Amino acid sequence: MRSESGCLRSYGHLIEEAKTLLQSAGHWEAKHVRRTGNEAAHLLVRFACISNVEPSWFLECPTCIQATVLVEQARC
Repeated sequence: MRSESGCLRSYGHLIEEAKTLLQSAGHWEAKHVRRTGNEAAHLLVRFACISNVEPSWFLECPTCIQATVLVEQARC
């Protein structure tokens, strides 16, 4: 995330988009979070790994993680 060179891995476009968004933030920090720290992200990745389609969501929460997102929101 802190590197100025582009990420050439298959997920590089995600890294580059995140870097672009973070440039507008005054202060940011990237760090590893264990699976238990963000269960919604973990479930979404698992869903993507077993899915044969390329779903996309815009301005809505994927149904596969809705309950988990609500629980995580309540913690904040």
